[in-house]
Amino acid sequence: MGSSALVFFDLVDHRLSRAARAIRNRTFSEYKDMPWTPEQRAVLEPLVRQELDVLIQGVLGLLDNVGSVLPDEIHGWRICNRQDGTDIRDGNLDYADMWLKFLDRKTSHHKPSA
Repeated sequence: MGSSALVFFDLVDHRLSRAARAIRNRTFSEYKDMPWTPEQRAVLEPLVRQELDVLIQGVLGLLDNVGSVLPDEIHGWRICNRQDGTDIRDGNLDYADMWLKFLDRKTSHHKPSA
């Protein structure tokens, strides 16, 4: 994956992490009188993050018309590096697949070694 795509996905990833934490905090604040278990507290942010990741995958899929969901007159959109105009696409992968590849790479780098 090119450096332009990595920068883009890193920035999206960072914003999603902040949003997941904010949603978690707001939920606990709004429902502070509920008897949250430690397990529920531990799982809420990762669950929110997973849903946000799926949302981003869907939005990126729209760009490439994954599933042929766009109207006939719209073929899709591109994400281009503003500096040189090159598409951030990685070979034949669509943006949604690139996002999944990015997430997989991120997860594999954070797994503890056996």
